[in-house]
Amino acid sequence: QDARVRLRWQLARLERAADGAFNATFSTPDGEMSVRAKSVVSTVPAHALKGVLTPILPSADRLCDQVRSEIDRLGIYHPPVCAVTVAYPKT
Repeated sequence: QDARVRLRWQLARLERAADGAFNATFSTPDGEMSVRAKSVVSTVPAHALKGVLTPILPSADRLCDQVRSEIDRLGIYHPPVCAVTVAYPKT
């Protein structure tokens, strides 16, 4: 199985197969490509997946458009996050 990172691939559709696997369809520089996977992890903001998640999460579009009254903004709140990695030599 080819597990390389793909650049300039944009997720167009995400669907659930009858056996529970996911079928992800991407728009790529070489045309439309499909990938089948047991699980899917997304690192993009939820609003970027609006319309893509609807087949597996029917309320996705509503969640993305919902106004967050506590901060008067549209969509799903993403708190600021910082990741720090510290490495030490073994010797």
